[in-house]
Amino acid sequence: MTFRRRQLPNLLGGGACLAIVGASARAAVESARRGGFSAIAADLFADADLARQAPVHLLREYPAELAAWLPAAPCDAWMYVGGLENSPRLLDRLAAVRPLWGNEAAVVRRVRSPRQLAACVRSGGWLYPESYLAGSREADAARRRAPRAWLWKPLRGAGGRGIRRLAPGDPAPPRGLVQRRIAGLSLAALYLGNRRTAICLGVTRQIIGAPWTGGGDFRYGGTLAPWPAAPRIVGSLEHLGRALAAEFGLVGLFGVDLLLDGDRFWVLEVNPRYTAGAEAIERATDAPLAAWHAAACLAGELPDAPPAPRRHAGKAILYAAAPLVVAPRLAEELLSRAAPADNPRWADVPPAGARCGPGQPILTVVAAGADSTAVEDLLRTELTGLAARLARGEAR
Repeated sequence: MTFRRRQLPNLLGGGACLAIVGASARAAVESARRGGFSAIAADLFADADLARQAPVHLLREYPAELAAWLPAAPCDAWMYVGGLENSPRLLDRLAAVRPLWGNEAAVVRRVRSPRQLAACVRSGGWLYPESYLAGSREADAARRRAPRAWLWKPLRGAGGRGIRRLAPGDPAPPRGLVQRRIAGLSLAALYLGNRRTAICLGVTRQIIGAPWTGGGDFRYGGTLAPWPAAPRIVGSLEHLGRALAAEFGLVGLFGVDLLLDGDRFWVLEVNPRYTAGAEAIERATDAPLAAWHAAACLAGELPDAPPAPRRHAGKAILYAAAPLVVAPRLAEELLSRAAPADNPRWADVPPAGARCGPGQPILTVVAAGADSTAVEDLLRTELTGLAARLARGEAR
């Protein structure tokens, strides 16, 4: 089906206000506004460009503070972005006070279980890496058989934070996953589900561990869209999305992180919400993803076909190499580059006085171009230029 943006707020009787909560709400707020909704937000950063678009609450106690904020928030419904899938009890509490557009805690618990996800993936003939609970006898035995082949992952992680290689003899932290390391190209597929089936909205290449982002070996650094998947892979990914939606009851937007190993792909994890890479697909296709998310959650409606790419688009995050306090001059300059007409433009702009510790995100650059190479070059140039200025103290 084809959605008309002006009709979608009528799914709530007109003029719906959507609260968007999570670690970083800016991209989803922009999507909601393009889809015809008004929006409010609560996140970790309360970035300056977000505050220009919607009322935003800075979460100083993340995410527990949402339990008091949402009941008093002037909204009709809410959706969550990255990070909150790690707090299913909180999802239950929040869903009891405001209608949730998205996957409830029971779905999240199942799809985020490595054991249950592996069973679903392997039963459909797809690949899931060999994985064990850290500290188990099975994990110890597997590491003895192949001592150099393993990663440690936190059970409640996001964006690659905390992942590290396990060298022979390294003790694995007790609360986590020991997973076989797979070499390959980092990809992600974005889906829209209605609990029974799903449509694949696009495949992207993820920027992981790129030195020019400053994020470290496994940290999510950005997304390039679209990735030109071969028809055979596209068909298999479409089947995967349908199987996941049917098995776990996934609704609305959800993403699947993948590794392409030659001509086969491995499923790593499912992110049951609006993903960081959704913004790149939205910019490449002009699809109103938050509006489609609402239609799927409220009426089970999915588009007839995935959105056609109109351009190549991407985003990249700059992480702090050293402690940074954002001076007023720097904040003003960054915000001046966050106008929608700029290409590339800067987003997730910190307000004056914000403190960024080593390894924390400073801002995001968004770019469009003729092909993915041109887009990646623009992103790299913007980020390395700003990083060099910060290192010299010019932009403080």
